[in-house]
Amino acid sequence: MSKNSVLEIEDLNVGYNTYRGFSDVLDDLNLTLKKGEKIGVIGESGCGKTTTMKSIHQILSDNAVIKSGKIYFNGDELFALDRSYEKYLEKGPIHTELQDTFEENDLSVPSKSKLSKEGDSWAVKSKGTVRYGIYQTENGMIIKPRRDVLKMKKKELMSLRRRHVSMIPQDPTASLNPLYKVKTQMKDVLKYSGETTEEIEDYKERSIELFDEVALTDPERVLDSYPFQLSGGMRQRVCIAMSVAVAKDILIADEPTTNLDVTIQDQVLRLIRDILEERDFSAIFVSQALGAVRKFVDRIYVVYGGTVVESASTSRIFTDPKHPYTVGLMESIPKLTGGGFSVGIAGQTPDYVDAPSGCRFHPRCPDAKDRCKEEKPDLVDLGNDHYVACWRD
Repeated sequence: MSKNSVLEIEDLNVGYNTYRGFSDVLDDLNLTLKKGEKIGVIGESGCGKTTTMKSIHQILSDNAVIKSGKIYFNGDELFALDRSYEKYLEKGPIHTELQDTFEENDLSVPSKSKLSKEGDSWAVKSKGTVRYGIYQTENGMIIKPRRDVLKMKKKELMSLRRRHVSMIPQDPTASLNPLYKVKTQMKDVLKYSGETTEEIEDYKERSIELFDEVALTDPERVLDSYPFQLSGGMRQRVCIAMSVAVAKDILIADEPTTNLDVTIQDQVLRLIRDILEERDFSAIFVSQALGAVRKFVDRIYVVYGGTVVESASTSRIFTDPKHPYTVGLMESIPKLTGGGFSVGIAGQTPDYVDAPSGCRFHPRCPDAKDRCKEEKPDLVDLGNDHYVACWRD
């Protein structure tokens, strides 16, 4: 895990038990989010974007099965070391000096812990599990917890959701409880996210501040309303206010404009963009609206058939796409200024109960060869942090 990463997904495989058989959705999906970075995840409906995001939060449906993979979350800095400790970073059992330093900082490190080099950082492992990461910086070293979300217990997961990872939902109607007024739900969010105060008026004051931030007019009326008494755009703004109520490490926006009309979509996208610019969030923006993604993400992951087929900076994805699927997505963008009709991509997303062998895009790919049908390509580095999974030269 990179010293700048806050989230890393490694070879994630997730599927669903269905009446037709096992639906094998995510196929060795990999994704990395760096501190302060904004990434976009794009692809057609049914390509596995939402399953990936729900896996991070561990809110998958009951019929979901996580077959394999890891989701590492790198939490807040625990303590720092000066450069003199570099001499103790040797592969093998953790050195006594480091062991004592961890214990002085009230951190439990079993005596049989080992140090392992991982990229440009070090990992403190015990019984094969990574407990802490040691990351070298210009001034010294910092110690951070490194936890696999998939192995977290219930208490750890609740802490992750309350204090570290927020999600703006795809459907605000399904996310807000219709039986409770907005003020009750806002109070619960603030209380259980760490904004603990005793007086209800304190919750009300903070809620009004958040509603002003997300441009909700007449916040007093909104607080005293049930969700069904609000428009779709207002419900989504309430959900955004809940998501940014407490400063967190990661903000996930999972197609937040799906159920909104075009004019409201633009307002919500502008709002999210402004919040990301103002706050020090690392963010994942999931969308089919390529124009919206282009405006405010640094890097893009193109997902097809439950796996990443291309990853690069936003500018390179839009100006120099390499994978045939990415090219198809770019050609599908409506041309409002003339120049003919958008071309689109022939066929449809794969049936995951009987997923294609090899590259899952080969049934729709105009350049598919025999090898594409037999072998799944790995992501290859083309330089400039541009990766493509394709057998084409």
